Amino acid sequence: MASELSPVDVRVIAVIQQVCSVLSIIGCLFIIGTFCLCDAFHKPINRLVFYASFGNMIASICFILADSFVKVPEGTGCQAQAFLIHTFVAADAMWTFAMSVNVYLAFYHRFDAQRLRRMELPYLLACYGVPFLPAFIFIFIKDENGFGVYGNAVQWCWIAPKWGNLRIATFYGPIWFVIIITLGIYIRSGGTIYRKRRQLLKAHASGSGSGSGSGSRSGNLSYNDQRTTNYMKTTEVTVIHEPIDKPEAVLLHILRPKASIRVFKPTIAGNAACPSAEAQPNIPRPPTRSGSDVYKATWAYTKVAMLFFAVILITWIPSSANRMYSFIHPHQVSKPLQFMSATVLPLQGFWNAVIYAVTSKDACKAILEERGLRMEKTRLNEPTWDDEQREQQRNRNMVV
Repeated sequence: MASELSPVDVRVIAVIQQVCSVLSIIGCLFIIGTFCLCDAFHKPINRLVFYASFGNMIASICFILADSFVKVPEGTGCQAQAFLIHTFVAADAMWTFAMSVNVYLAFYHRFDAQRLRRMELPYLLACYGVPFLPAFIFIFIKDENGFGVYGNAVQWCWIAPKWGNLRIATFYGPIWFVIIITLGIYIRSGGTIYRKRRQLLKAHASGSGSGSGSGSRSGNLSYNDQRTTNYMKTTEVTVIHEPIDKPEAVLLHILRPKASIRVFKPTIAGNAACPSAEAQPNIPRPPTRSGSDVYKATWAYTKVAMLFFAVILITWIPSSANRMYSFIHPHQVSKPLQFMSATVLPLQGFWNAVIYAVTSKDACKAILEERGLRMEKTRLNEPTWDDEQREQQRNRNMVV
């Protein structure tokens, strides 16, 4: 391995960083623009990607500057670049961890979209606040010769090689700790997903082969029983000292299709009476969100979160290996690891945008249709936690 990089190598690395950083900035602008302009992108996981994009953009700008300030390590430019890199590059791994926490909360604590949204402020404070603290403190730390923690890190300004222990303790160590916890969450969730999937397949197979009357025997109400029970709940009326001379029709305008319920005069006098109720016989059962759809929404979120986790591994394995090599061999440089590190780190925002676009392809198609660039009509019918929230609200309105 070479003891140092040649000027040509340094220049090539800088160009690679800048090209990759431009791709990331374009990706971040795409995420921020589509999220702000189109509600179809407002999935729970896309909200976290939206927040992470601001950090990705700032880090990409720092990577574009590359080695512009390394010759003046104590200057304001070098110190600012090092501070921003330490804060916002690490934040991307923290956001991936936040996605895995959402998976855990959804699977094991039944968090819906509304409760997950309340977690966004703690995520913001943790993902940007945790790496901010050491990055800010390092600005004021000096050695006996008056040199600070931040300085020439070959590719850009960051923690100087003299302070290599701080790189492990405050950057790579915490990042890999978070990655390991994230991996553990996905391994446990994977087991749960596998068991849930088997249960759903068994339930579907038994339901399709048992006939229409199997619902009651399996411990569930049949369709007619459920319909009767639902409407008996909505037609209970209490009459207190008020005569009724003729039948009244109470229209439930909030139902689609519309239904009417007729309340007849009670035959028993007294302080309270429970009148009989007659509902129209052919009213369809209100649509309800099945457990299968809820499972699909959770599984869809998990698949996307695991894609982001895979990108984190691709990003951090080469760069961590490069820093470990520098730590073990202080006076040597691994050119392959330097080039790999210069490529993968600036691409964080780009890969996030690629996954964001692929998993939101229906929303992207809808935008093209809106602009007249696409002839086919796209239905945004992928089950999400937001759909579940709207379904629950609709059912509450129907009971009122």
